[in-house]
Amino acid sequence: MTLNRCASWITGMLMVSLLIASSVSHSAESISNIPGAFADIGLGAVRSGMGGSLIVLGRDVYAIMDNPAGTVSILSPQLAFSTTKPYALIPYNVLLYGQKLGKKNSLGTGFITSGDEALRENSIILNYARILPFYSMSVGVNLKFRHASFSNNSDGKWIFNNADRQVTGNATGVGLDIGVRGKLGKRMAYAVVLKDLFESISYNASNAAQTAKGGSESVPSTMVLGIGYVAAKNLAFELDLNKALYREVNDRVTFGAEQWLFSMVALRAGLSQNINADEINRQYALGCGVATEFSRMHVGIALDFAYLINEFHDFYHAGLKLSWGSN
Repeated sequence: MTLNRCASWITGMLMVSLLIASSVSHSAESISNIPGAFADIGLGAVRSGMGGSLIVLGRDVYAIMDNPAGTVSILSPQLAFSTTKPYALIPYNVLLYGQKLGKKNSLGTGFITSGDEALRENSIILNYARILPFYSMSVGVNLKFRHASFSNNSDGKWIFNNADRQVTGNATGVGLDIGVRGKLGKRMAYAVVLKDLFESISYNASNAAQTAKGGSESVPSTMVLGIGYVAAKNLAFELDLNKALYREVNDRVTFGAEQWLFSMVALRAGLSQNINADEINRQYALGCGVATEFSRMHVGIALDFAYLINEFHDFYHAGLKLSWGSN
C-alpha cells in the first residue's frame, strides 16, 4: 500500500470519526420527536435502480440528493427531473440543476415537491462542493429550506360539538447535509454523508374549535457510509450502510451494481434491507438507462427508469437528464 493510499484511508477514517462524534448527543434524543414529514424515500431513478446505493458512485447532478460532495464530478451544466409515486399513494417530483465553477468547485440547486391538498411538502436545496488539494478528496454541503402545508382539503372537515376540529397550518425549517468522498487506490473509493444535521421544523396549527397548537420537531439525522468498487471500465458496485442515529430506527444496508453496454445503455440492480431487526423489510430493485450525445450541438440526454419490488407494493422511478456545453 502506497503512502498516498495510507494517508487517504486515515483521512477518511478521521472524517468518519468526526461525523460520528458530532452525532453522539443527537442520537440520544427521544424517538418521540421524529416526525413523518420530509422523509427520505430515496429519490432518483439511478439511485433507486441500484437499491439506494449511490453516495460513492454518483457523479452527476443527482448527487445533490445523495452526497453533496459528488457534484464536483459534473463536467458541464446539467438539468434533471425525476418522478415517482411510492406505494401508489404520494407523488414526488424533483428538479435539479448543477454546474462546474472553475476546476475545483461546483454549485447546484434543487426543488422537491410532494403530496396534495391534505399534505404538501416543498424543499429547496442549495449545493456547494469543492475538490480538496490533498488525498484525492472532495467535500460538499447542502443547505435546505423546507415548507409544508396541511389539511387544506375541504373533505377533511370533522364537525364535533358544533365546531370544526380539522387542523390546518404550515411548517417551515432549515437543514444541513454534509458529504465527503475520497479514493482508496485506482479502483476503490469511500464516502461519508450526514443528512439533516441540526435540522428543526417549526409549525403552526389552528382550527375552528381552537384546540390545535403549534410547536417544533427535529427531522432525524442519518449517517450513510459507503464503499464503491470499479471492477472494469463499465462495471461498478457499491455497498452502503445507513446507520441509525435513533434507538428505534433500524440500521439498513443497501447494495447496487451498474453495467454499461456500448457506453449508451446502463443495466442496474440492487437490494436493501434492515439488519439486526425483527422485520427485514427487504426490497429488490431493477433499473436501466439510455444516454446519448449530440456532439455537433454539445447536448447530451439520458433517460433512466427503476422498478422497486417489496412486500408492500411495487413502484417505479423515472428520470430525465440534460447536459449541454463542451466538457
